[in-house]
Amino acid sequence: MKLSGIGTYSGKGVLKHGCMPAEHAIVYLSGTDPASCYLPGEYGSGMTKMPIEIVPVDSSITLRRESRVRFGKTYPIEMNVKVKDIGRVEASQLGRLLRYWESEEGLFHVDSENFADEPRHGVLESKSTPDPDSDGEDVVLLKMDARYDLSADHMHSRLAGNLSSEYQVIQNPRGFFKKGIVFMVPWPEPGGDYVKDRVGPPVVVKIRRFVVIRPKNTFCLCLPIQTYGGQATTKPGVVPQDHAAIVAENDEVRYLPNEVELTKMPLQIRVENASTGPIDPASRINFAKVYTVEYNVKVWKVGRIIADSVWRLEQYFTECSKIGTS
Repeated sequence: MKLSGIGTYSGKGVLKHGCMPAEHAIVYLSGTDPASCYLPGEYGSGMTKMPIEIVPVDSSITLRRESRVRFGKTYPIEMNVKVKDIGRVEASQLGRLLRYWESEEGLFHVDSENFADEPRHGVLESKSTPDPDSDGEDVVLLKMDARYDLSADHMHSRLAGNLSSEYQVIQNPRGFFKKGIVFMVPWPEPGGDYVKDRVGPPVVVKIRRFVVIRPKNTFCLCLPIQTYGGQATTKPGVVPQDHAAIVAENDEVRYLPNEVELTKMPLQIRVENASTGPIDPASRINFAKVYTVEYNVKVWKVGRIIADSVWRLEQYFTECSKIGTS
């Protein structure tokens, strides 16, 4: 499930530095005058999308006047997390909501099945059951200079240490985050027992692998590369037709016992940083799940999808996710 976030940008609305007004719209609760939600100077800033009304579930729900929904960025949310339902988009505005999503990213293919439940706005709390896609390495940040690789032997291992110095914030993100680049990044997930956020539930920090599919101005859309705990696509809940094998350049695919040969051709990675470790034979790329990675996080480059595989990367992504090339 893909969602767009609602935020106030520290009470500044779209006037906050770095915000792109054209990607946003006001969100307001029924009974509120949307005109009263514009901040001084915000109306002429380029936020041209019409406000979106939310019908609250009850009278206890409040929403700050600076609340804005961003259509230019989406987040994947698992169906097995706890949420708090605070309302739904007013029925007459659903078409507007979907048009705004499609105009920014082309992310949503609307049919009767997808349209059956009206979009809801909720608050994420914590994970209630294991995520079949969760196979990064758990990391406890206690000791200096821990290093991580792509070997299945390290999956789910509890590693003590700060991130290796190889993880860096990229100073020229537009030059680095190009289609086909493969990198590693620390990825916090709710519901763990290892890292406690001061203002939220415990989280577990895992090392995730991604390949860039859509570079943007301040972030990129990426596809995950996972082993599913060394089970590849044999893991329950994993959809084989959404995946392709990932192998090092000039290597052959090694399917697991009982793993059905995937219909999508394998993609090859040119490993440019041997210190990240070998490519695990169980590595699979999921074309149906899109993640947002900000440019201000620390990453560790692995390499890139070779030129002969980039067109397949694009083709499979388009087939699975219905996302256009813009």
